[in-house]
Amino acid sequence: MTIPRTPRRPWPATLSMLLLVLCGLIFLSPGAARADHSPSVSWWQSVGLAGVSVHSLAVGAKEAGLTWRPFGHHLDDGGAIMSLTVTRDHIYVGTMGNALWRASMSIATWQKVVAGMPEVNDHGSALATIPGHTGTIYVGTIGFGVFRTTDSGAHWKNLSAGLSVANNATVIRSMAYPGSQHTLYLGTDDGVYVLAPV
Repeated sequence: MTIPRTPRRPWPATLSMLLLVLCGLIFLSPGAARADHSPSVSWWQSVGLAGVSVHSLAVGAKEAGLTWRPFGHHLDDGGAIMSLTVTRDHIYVGTMGNALWRASMSIATWQKVVAGMPEVNDHGSALATIPGHTGTIYVGTIGFGVFRTTDSGAHWKNLSAGLSVANNATVIRSMAYPGSQHTLYLGTDDGVYVLAPV
């Protein structure tokens, strides 16, 4: 009985298969993965923020392998953090039911900034800064529309004309300011709204 021989693969096809296998090994190797899951990156509970849920965060890092650390003091009663924005000199956070808080980059102590804001149910659900105007901040609320400060949070003014209460347009979920357009966009329970020029 004669056993039929398997025909040999031509060299070009064999080389192509080897290259595919090598490429697969390179891209699937642990060293090639860009997501950093190494033990050197670890999370730390923020001292002074116990019981506070952070829903958004802005952070800048020069390299991987950094460890998170607490920032600031006296935000224990601030409520769950719903939004966050950063200027040259300050960090602002919007909270769930406890208005806006500000911390200086140098002192890192949180202060409540509420002059002109609603006295109750003041949820700071969205925040936006205007590049080149470090004192100008916009905050979106849940039910009270939009407020603006031009003095770094010392005073706030309501800017909700055109946002219908009946249609829940005063319930702000997100906010964005593309500097090239000089326009402020709002994501609300009634769709997207725009304010221009800002």
